[in-house]
Amino acid sequence: MSPGSRTAGPPRCRHPRIIPDLIRSSPKEAGFRQLLDTVDARAYLERAFHRAPVALRLFPREIARAMSAPAPQTKRRVINRPGRTVQAPFSEAILTGDTLYLSGQIGLDPKTGQAPADIEQEVHLLLDGIKGTLAEGGMTMDDLVYVQVFCSDLSLFDKFNGVYRTYFAKEFPARAFIGAGSLLRGGHFELQAIAVRR
Repeated sequence: MSPGSRTAGPPRCRHPRIIPDLIRSSPKEAGFRQLLDTVDARAYLERAFHRAPVALRLFPREIARAMSAPAPQTKRRVINRPGRTVQAPFSEAILTGDTLYLSGQIGLDPKTGQAPADIEQEVHLLLDGIKGTLAEGGMTMDDLVYVQVFCSDLSLFDKFNGVYRTYFAKEFPARAFIGAGSLLRGGHFELQAIAVRR
């Protein structure tokens, strides 16, 4: 062996600092899988492995399992208010994770099944319905992040807003107020929304 030669051995990582601390601190398979049970951790490891290939030799079996594991599925829950009168092929809302998607609602008088003649009463019925649907999903009006209102008569914009603003204790959600043709059951407004639990 010449004086300048070195004994062959395992290759050293050219970037030792970027070997994830997750790997160094979790030599056991169970603990390693638990730490990798998030998309962020897996993405972090993927970036690190491109720079430090030697990390792949540390736990090849655990790494292979972590990278091939399917992403966890978020459960969905159907939300309908008790005593719902409208029998149509849609749910009032769908809860997935902390996000609630609300179908369009119209302010209908439960006695007649039609929108009342009084505009303010119609808006109250509409927003009370939205509020009730949110409550079924464990949320409030202040959890709304986006609202879309369809209106058959845009001259009612100010009347709608006068009632609408009283239903919020905090900041208002983003909103679109859109002119539309005639609405079902004589309604002047239809509202659909998205809420995210705070």
